[in-house]
Amino acid sequence: MASYHRPPAVMVLEVDATADRPHGAQAQSRYDGYDGGECFLPCHLYAGLSGRLITTILQATRCSGAHMLAGRTRVGQRLRHAWPAPWCICRGDSHFASPEVRAWSEAHAHRSYGIGLTSNAVLPKLAHEVLEQARRA
Repeated sequence: MASYHRPPAVMVLEVDATADRPHGAQAQSRYDGYDGGECFLPCHLYAGLSGRLITTILQATRCSGAHMLAGRTRVGQRLRHAWPAPWCICRGDSHFASPEVRAWSEAHAHRSYGIGLTSNAVLPKLAHEVLEQARRA
């Protein structure tokens, strides 16, 4: 927050995990099939409009929805205490589309969120009309 000259009108909180390869036989690294090898998978929270790193949740495994919410809640409370007015938008990829993250996001009307979803057989059918409207626009 100290890096801002004044509170922003909009605060985008971007959450993402990054594979970090161990050097040698480091303790607590885990195999991750998505990244194809041994790695640490710290979860980072960024100020999405500036790219500034806010915090890192250090874990060897993929950050669960509960872990991500704990970090986001702490950061959100601190931001709201210092800056009560900004509109807050939280976004992340499909890994963070857990039921607890969606429920928490829906329960906080003063925040908006965008979570990527991995495609499946049902999703294109449900989104067909919205996608057609977007194409026409």
